[in-house]
Amino acid sequence: MQVGLVRWNDNVFFCIGNKPKTYRKLLGTKLENEYTSYRRQTAVELTVPVYNQEYTTPSRLAELTLGLRKNISVQTDDELANPLPIHLAKLLEEYVFVK
Repeated sequence: MQVGLVRWNDNVFFCIGNKPKTYRKLLGTKLENEYTSYRRQTAVELTVPVYNQEYTTPSRLAELTLGLRKNISVQTDDELANPLPIHLAKLLEEYVFVK
């Protein structure tokens, strides 16, 4: 399967990640092993609805977003599900807004 940035149309891209480093072939299905974690390769949709045509293009903004997902995590070598600023904001929310 292709990995990286895939252009869908002028303003929509798919960011397809590598298989997670913790990926392993598991026998059976989720129905048979419901408590087993099945980590898979994922695709994240990137939409660039508005941009300044003087300074950039949708593909450059999508590449920037891809760069903020890849090789950023200190804990693992896997890509983040969200770009780094959004990832950090979600983590901060866990600490600040404790229920």
